[in-house]
Amino acid sequence: MGFSILLLAGGVGGAKMAEGLLHSPYGESLSILGNIGDDQPIHGLWVSPDIDTLVYTLCDRIDTDKGWGLSNETNRTLDALQALGEDTWMYLGDQDLATHIYRTAQRAKGIRPSVIAAHIAKQFGLKIPLLLPTDANVPTRLNTDLGWLDFQSYFVRHQCRPTITEINFKGADQAAATPEALAAIAAAASLAACSGGGDAPAAAETAGAETAATESVAAVAKEKCFGISLAGQNECAAGPGTSCAGTSVIDYQGNAWTNVDEGTCLETARGTSGSFGSLEETDNLPA
Repeated sequence: MGFSILLLAGGVGGAKMAEGLLHSPYGESLSILGNIGDDQPIHGLWVSPDIDTLVYTLCDRIDTDKGWGLSNETNRTLDALQALGEDTWMYLGDQDLATHIYRTAQRAKGIRPSVIAAHIAKQFGLKIPLLLPTDANVPTRLNTDLGWLDFQSYFVRHQCRPTITEINFKGADQAAATPEALAAIAAAASLAACSGGGDAPAAAETAGAETAATESVAAVAKEKCFGISLAGQNECAAGPGTSCAGTSVIDYQGNAWTNVDEGTCLETARGTSGSFGSLEETDNLPA
């Protein structure tokens, strides 16, 4: 039986939950929708803290003492910036900076953030889909007794001490969901959510994740059904020759699957061929 799980994940806490699910019997069925609300420019580079924490954790490159950043880091670039008079309140190690340099350069070329994130994840060796909810910038803004702060300033620089009076997800009303996120939500038999967390309470992020978790629908049993999808309408991910949702090239392709209610696959017709869906990869229909 195929059972697709979509995890809505923040940073440190979300990465730990993702790691547990990845190494569970359901690991191959897992997709992750990461948080981009903490993204912001730092030292002129576009930093995606939660997305990077997910990648580093799931690829066994995380600094396990901190719970974020890369292991075996050095600080020469940050030390040099500090010597030049820059405020280095946000720790970015030398290896980590390479990720941010690459991301920033690709964004400047007009590459979709979702494509950039997928490439970074692939290069680190991540085998499951890591998706972005939107390619738009939707920064979390917190109104506090110090005035409006971005999330990292509140969380890292001020250690969550300011009193929050208002939370705003700037640009959320104009942002569109990515097609990859919509396809993953449609394919999921189960939704789970976990916030970032860490040593200090990440108030805004936790509140958003808890709301999502509260509103998650109960899991409905599904099964992967091969050979029933029309061309370009399979779900993620199909077999060799297809990479993800919507990449099957012929009707009723035998290695492409779609989620159906449990127990119905073998009764689902493959067009007018007289054959039915399969719980395993099957042959293509005769031309």
